[in-house]
Parts: sequence; structure tokens; C-alpha cells
Amino acid sequence: MAKSGRGGAGPEADPAARERAEAAFVESEKRYRVLFESAWDGIAVFDDFPDGTTRLVDCNGRYAEMAGRSREELLGAGNVGQFQIDREGPEKQAENRQRAMEGTPYRGAFSWIRPDGKENHVEYTTAFMNVGGKRFRVGIDHDVTDLLLTDRVLRESQDKFRFIYQHAQVGIAIFEDGPHGHSPILDCNERYAEMSGRSRQELMELGELSGVQVDCSTPEQLAERPDLRSGRRPYTGVFSWKRPDGKGNYVEFTTSFIKVGGTTYRVGIDLDVTERVVFQRALAESEAKYRFIFENAQDGIAVFEDQPDEKARLLQCNDRYVELSGYTREELLAAEDTTELAETYGGPEVRRERRKRWSQGEAYTGSFSWKRPDRKENYIEFTAAFIQLGQRRLRIGIDHDITDHVLAERKLRERGEQLKGLVGVRTMELAVEQQTMAAVGLLAAGIAHEFNNFLSVVGGSAELGRMGAQSAEECFDLISQRSQRAAGLVRKLVTFSQQRGGEPEEVPPRQAVEQILDLVGSEVEAREIELEQQLGNVPPVMAGPGDVERIALNLISNALEATDPGGHLAVELCESGGEVILRVADDGRGMTPAELSRVAEPFYSTKEPEPGEPVEAAGLGLAVAQNLAGRAGGRVEIESRPGEGTTVTVRFPVAR
Repeated sequence: MAKSGRGGAGPEADPAARERAEAAFVESEKRYRVLFESAWDGIAVFDDFPDGTTRLVDCNGRYAEMAGRSREELLGAGNVGQFQIDREGPEKQAENRQRAMEGTPYRGAFSWIRPDGKENHVEYTTAFMNVGGKRFRVGIDHDVTDLLLTDRVLRESQDKFRFIYQHAQVGIAIFEDGPHGHSPILDCNERYAEMSGRSRQELMELGELSGVQVDCSTPEQLAERPDLRSGRRPYTGVFSWKRPDGKGNYVEFTTSFIKVGGTTYRVGIDLDVTERVVFQRALAESEAKYRFIFENAQDGIAVFEDQPDEKARLLQCNDRYVELSGYTREELLAAEDTTELAETYGGPEVRRERRKRWSQGEAYTGSFSWKRPDRKENYIEFTAAFIQLGQRRLRIGIDHDITDHVLAERKLRERGEQLKGLVGVRTMELAVEQQTMAAVGLLAAGIAHEFNNFLSVVGGSAELGRMGAQSAEECFDLISQRSQRAAGLVRKLVTFSQQRGGEPEEVPPRQAVEQILDLVGSEVEAREIELEQQLGNVPPVMAGPGDVERIALNLISNALEATDPGGHLAVELCESGGEVILRVADDGRGMTPAELSRVAEPFYSTKEPEPGEPVEAAGLGLAVAQNLAGRAGGRVEIESRPGEGTTVTVRFPVAR
């Protein structure tokens, strides 16, 4: 057997030793990994490059958790500095950069820019290590978010306390808790000094204030005051300041004790109750006045014990309240809930608002009628308010009799309806005439455009004939065609404008609609509107002379006004179920439900009047169409949605 030389055999010569070393290395790596992954702080390893830049090569789960990203995201980013905000000042940052270049450990602080927007603040220590000739940075990051947030909240709390202390409506003072009840003042707010009639500086110079205060506490309060030799506990009382200006005042105080760093202080909180004392002195006089008003008021006044679900049990009422109710005082006081003896008015919205105010203890108004035993008609307007007496909430009701007013208003409304019936027919006739003339004006604008075209054709044909570009016969034919077109439009316009009232007669709807479409054709062309016509052969309807034309003109005029240049307009005429149906649809801006609910009202319009257009001429189109259709036994239906346009359908009964 060969012997090893001095020093023993190396690992290569001793396989067992090599295995033990490898096992020890693996075990050490496992322990390191357990510590690395289980550490409460974030740990990260970076490649450290000569130019001072770094690249993340490994990190534990806590590091990724603080960053708000997965380990894979961080490793893929390489330079995680893009996700961090350095919270050190310029000098500290420069010092840390120098230490990094020198390879010496350094400390600092930063905040993660997390994808979820959550705040995260870190204090870190960076050290360096060399492995196989390569330098790495190792960062250990400690989460100080809670500490910083707590510190921030503490500062905010201190600022709030200081603000409350300085601006409180009560006086606050801090005293040294000396022996034998000796308590010189240490600090106070402005309100405390104001109540004393002195400046803060004067109070500080006085020190002991017992000489400028007169104890006015009640015997009960004095009995409750603790013996300071046996312990410190809060107590209350009343005193009066000996003010330099001689003004009298009364102060309610609460004294408490706080201990700070082994030193006990007294804290006094003083409330000026001077007005309350004055008020109490005047209370007896006020009570007498209240009783007189209560008993002699012309309105009913009642006091209720407020109960759940708006129920009310009567506690007290005046004679007028009894008189209005029609019941005896005993019957009212015996009722568990007086609301059951009355009928309250108002819809669901009114009831919800009233219940909301009741639940919040806010005053509200309303109206009701008593269910009087004698069934006498009556109407009451009431105001309900609340007062809190200890744990009890009382409701005060003031009831005003409006029966005469309601009955007079009803009679006036009935007479108004009669008058409205007398003038309504004539008013609508005038509205029809006015809207017809407004529509004729619209047609005139289109016909003016048609005549401009006619004159252009005449002038152009004459010029072409003069130049010899066209034969005279061709020019004369073109002029003749345009002249006939213009003359036909004038005849139709004159015929339409002269149609006025008369007995109902059989009217061919298609002919009437075609006449209107012919009249508005120039306006449609001028505005480059795509006109779609589906006019079927339909039976006649019974209508007044010109009524169908007016209906068609009003609907098409409204649709043209609502349609933007280049838009689409559809006119359909068909028969279905014994009815002749005229339907006009545009792709204009449409109407909201609120506008749609009012669109058939006379003089209501969804657009502003055009310059020069009389206000009274606006908003009559659909109202007139609805009136004329009704006279012909038909009805008008309107569908509209914002941004989708409007469709108006008129249904006429077929003439029998």
C-alpha cells in the first residue's frame, strides 16, 4: 500500500473527504437559501459593474413583495432603480455614490413605485462581496412604511390638536398640579384669555388665578369634588371671573388630570354660560308669553310625543286645534296615533322627502284633511318641527286652515275650464293659420332657390346659344322645361296657401303628400339631404280641405329642421288595419324623454327661434298636426331617442 507524503493526502486522494466537503457545502447552501427566502427583510443580490451601474441577479420573496412585483418581473427588468425613488438628499446621495465606487458599505432610503399605487418606504443597507474575482452588491431592505405613516399621522394629529386648541370656542388652560391645591397657570388658548378679560401674558404673570376667580359651584358640585390628598379624578363646577372691565360672566369648567413623563398637570376646559344664565332669568317671562300665544293663536298648535314610523301621540294642544279637528280634546288625547284621524296629501316623492326629514329631525311642511265625525270638508296646511328634551323628541305642529282658499280655488278652476273650452277652439284655429303661414315661408325659401336655378338655366342657355355651343332649339327646349317646372311650383304654392277650413271631404293622401314633397324638393336638394320615399296607393280619408297637406308639411318641415345637411329623411305612406299611415322619420339629434313628454305642447320647441323668426311661430308644428289629425279622426304617435333621430306617425281612418 502506498503511503501519503507529509501533510496527508489531498481531497483528490481522499474521496470520502471530498464527499464530506461537498455534503457540507450543499447543507450550507440549503441553510443560506432557507435564511434568504425566510428573511423578514428584503434581500437582493446585484452585479456590480465598474461604471457604478447594477443588475439584479437574485432576490427573495420579501423583496419582491415590497416592490409589488413578481420575482420574474424584477429579474427581467435588470435595473430595478427605475422602480425606485431615492428619498435621500443630494449630499447623502453623493456620499452613497462615492462609497459604492469605493466598495464600502452604505445606508439609505427609497420608496418603491408600485404598480398598484400603494405606498411603500424602505431603509436599506448595501454591502459588497467578491466571489471568484467578481464583485456583487448585497442589499438588505427593511420596510419602514408603517413607521413613516404612523409618524405622519402623529404629526397630523399634533397639528389638528394645536388647531383645535387655538381655535376652540371653549377656554382651555393647563396648570401645574402643585401641592396643597397650588396650581399656577402654564398655558392657555385665546378663548380662555378672552373670557378672563385679560391677555395671555397678563395671566402668565399672575400665575395663581384663584384670586381673580369666584367659585359659584352648587353644593352638589362641591360635594362631588375629590379630595386631592386621596387621588386625582375629574370634577366640574362653576365660577365667575373678576374682570378688569367689570363685566359679569359665568363659566362652567371641567378639570382633568394628565400625567406626562412623571409630571401631573391639570387641564381646565371652560365654557362661557353667561348667556344661559341670562336666558334662564328671562325664561319665566318667555313662558308666560308663550302660554298666551299658544292659547290665543288663530292657528291650531299641538305638541306630540314623537314615535317610530312617524306616529304621534298628542300631549297638548290649544283650543283652535280642537276646533279644526272636529273631535273633543279628550278624544284627541286618548288616540294612540292622531295621524290615523287625518288623511295626509302628497305623492310618493313628497312622502319620501317628508319621511327623510322626519328621520333626521328636520322641520317639514305638508297638507292634510281631518276625518271629522261630522264629515265637514276641511283642508289644513301644517308645519312640523322638533325639539329634544333629554331622551324624548317632541314634535310641534302648527296647523293653518286653508279650507276657504281651497274651495275658492276649486270654483275658480272650474270657471277657468269653462272659459278655456270657449276660447280653446278659436285659439287652435289661429295657431293653425299662424303655423301654416310660417310653413309657407319655409316653402318660399325653397322655391326662391328653385327660381335661382331657373334663372341660371335661362342665362346659361342664352349664353350657350349666343356662342353657338348649342342650337337655339335645344336652348329653347331647356328654358321651356324649367319654366313649366317653376310655374307648376307657383300654382301648387298658391293652391296650398288658399286652402282654408270647410267641411270634411274625401282626400287622396298620396296626392296631398306628393304635392308637399314637390314643394320642399328644392330645400331638400339645397341641403343635400337624402330623401327616401315609399308612397303606396292608399284609399282616401275624410279631412278638411288642405288639412292633410298641412299635416304633411308640418311633419316634413320639422324633420328638415332637425336634419343636418347631408342627412337622411324618410317619408312613408301605406295602409294597415283599416288605417292610412303617414310616417316621417329623420336622423337628427332626437329628443330626451323630458323633451318628448312636452313636444306636442303649443309653443314648446326644442330649438331656439331662427334670427328674424317670431317667437310665437315656434313650437306649433306638432301641436297643429295633432289638432288637424284629431279633427280627421286620426292620432299622432312620436318616437325619439337622443342621437338616433325622431319618427312621427299619423294614423287616419279610411273614409267609409
